[in-house]
Amino acid sequence: MTVKGYTLFVILVLSLSGIAQTIQFNNEAEKYFSEAIEKYKNAKYDSSLIFFQKIAKMPLNHRSTAALIMLSKNYYKLQNYNESIETAKKFLTQFPQSNYVDDAYFTIGCSQYKLGDYTNSFYSLLNSIMITKDRKLYNNTLNLLQIISKENLPEETLNQIAHKNENKEIYDLIIALYSKKLYDYGSVKQSRNLLRKVIEHPISDKYRSFVGEVWKILQKKYPLKIGVLVPLMGNYSDSPFSEVGNDVLAGIQIATEKFNANKDNDYEIVLDVRDTERMPSRAVSELNDLIKQNERILCVIGPIFSNEALVCAEVAQKNRILMITPTATSNGIASIGDYVFQANPDYRNRGKALARIAVDHLKLVNLAVISPNESSSKSVVENFINEATQLGANIVATEYYEKGAQDLSEQFLNLRKVSTNLEPVVSFSNKVNTLAKMKLLRAGIDSELLDSLIDTGGVIGVNRLFGKKGRAIADSIGLVYYYPNNYSDSVYFEINSIHGILFPISSSEEIGIIAPQLSYFNIKTQILGTSEWYDENELKNNKNYLDNLIFISEFYIDEEDENTKSFIENYKSRFKNLPTKNSYYGYDIMNLITNLIKQGNINQELLKKRLSEVRDFSTLHSKITFGSDRVNSQFNILKLSNGKIKKIGDLK
Repeated sequence: MTVKGYTLFVILVLSLSGIAQTIQFNNEAEKYFSEAIEKYKNAKYDSSLIFFQKIAKMPLNHRSTAALIMLSKNYYKLQNYNESIETAKKFLTQFPQSNYVDDAYFTIGCSQYKLGDYTNSFYSLLNSIMITKDRKLYNNTLNLLQIISKENLPEETLNQIAHKNENKEIYDLIIALYSKKLYDYGSVKQSRNLLRKVIEHPISDKYRSFVGEVWKILQKKYPLKIGVLVPLMGNYSDSPFSEVGNDVLAGIQIATEKFNANKDNDYEIVLDVRDTERMPSRAVSELNDLIKQNERILCVIGPIFSNEALVCAEVAQKNRILMITPTATSNGIASIGDYVFQANPDYRNRGKALARIAVDHLKLVNLAVISPNESSSKSVVENFINEATQLGANIVATEYYEKGAQDLSEQFLNLRKVSTNLEPVVSFSNKVNTLAKMKLLRAGIDSELLDSLIDTGGVIGVNRLFGKKGRAIADSIGLVYYYPNNYSDSVYFEINSIHGILFPISSSEEIGIIAPQLSYFNIKTQILGTSEWYDENELKNNKNYLDNLIFISEFYIDEEDENTKSFIENYKSRFKNLPTKNSYYGYDIMNLITNLIKQGNINQELLKKRLSEVRDFSTLHSKITFGSDRVNSQFNILKLSNGKIKKIGDLK
């Protein structure tokens, strides 16, 4: 095989018979050579170059070979790589039996590497390592061969070089380099299978040690580095955020240890944990350092608070680092770029989900909102209203109250006022015959609702019966309806024309304020709530006012589930206490990542692509579905019935 006019993979043994040459000692050459070497050692390459050039132009003498090879090296030091190559090639032509032939090939290979000619550099270095007996040169050549094979040559090129070569010793070396490259990029099984074919046969003494070292490396689990950004509050240990950060980390550690303990895994997760101290500036600093310190990081989990996650998302996207926040809920974090994911639903998705529950699942038409005057709650409200309106509902009122308010009488009285003549009602106090009942069912009334109305002689609005076009449908089947008397100012008269009210509270402490006042103002409606309603003590204390409350939550634990039981036991054994809500968040996001790793997604691009495709992934606390916005859109639908919280479904 030839490259650029000189032979590769052969030890050149050329006869100089017929060329009678007498090599004589030359005092002038000796003087020049000594001066050149002194200047070369002191990095005065421009000066040393002149002396090496003078020797090269002299008649053949005792310093001709050394001066020519040093001239090639001198050009290399001056970054004149083309001259370096040409000089070394001239040396190989003139002195094919010199002891410096291995060094000439090495210098050519180094210069070709600097010029980006990686394939020919690889060939030249193979020539050098094949013939050298110098241990230092062997090691230097092998190091550069490893760099080129790992970073600069495609797998296909390495494979072709190996199989075109007819030298068994060199073949073994190339396959060892190729296997190491495969391993370095995570193809563990493939790398082992490839090198196993080599070690099954005798290996030359020259490369046996290197092949053995590579094989030993290949037997280890491949390390996958994952960064973790959490507020451990190392300088503020008494901060309540310390518990939050440590609990998330504990969950991550349990899932990591579970994965690493599996002997069938070819990979081992290595965590690089950074303390954000609950400060956005510190979080950014730690993320930048994490990126700087890790050549190939698989992903970053965190930060867990929205303000930290928002600024870190900018850094992650800029550096193309996959970032997954397990808990942040603010809008707009994942929208910063395609390397950012939110495993916890944002406020936008919460509002939209509640609207779909109200309109699509519960078939409610007339809806109202009473909300805290805070940005997070208002974001839920805005998206609830937009989605519910698009689905065909009527938003009859939107009321706000200030944080800490105890008296909501103004808001509830306003709701009673807007309920006036909101819709006509139908009374089922008279007997309904079979024919009339069949007509009502064909018109679309829910059979269970109809039976209940007939049994109780109830009164109900036409929109609640048939939807937004209730009056038109009632007219079409001849159903008698009427507008009730207006008693909105008197709480003794029940209001039922508002079919559902959303209460996106900011704290569970507001439950004890809202529930009794809703009952006092005698508004019979379906209560809809956000995840802040999930407080078992508050719901228990107010259960008489809140029967059939429906709310969404990204968090719900089935303690009878075997996987949950196993997690609790492992957690108790490891940390000597029970897992918290934040422990589940940490465990579940790492469990999702480890599941994707098991499927072969062991680099950022593969993992990013697979994350964007995650649908209905079951975790201990919820399901995860990443849509096109890379924000989890799944919720647990929970209902308070007879004082007990029950999960009645999933929503995405």
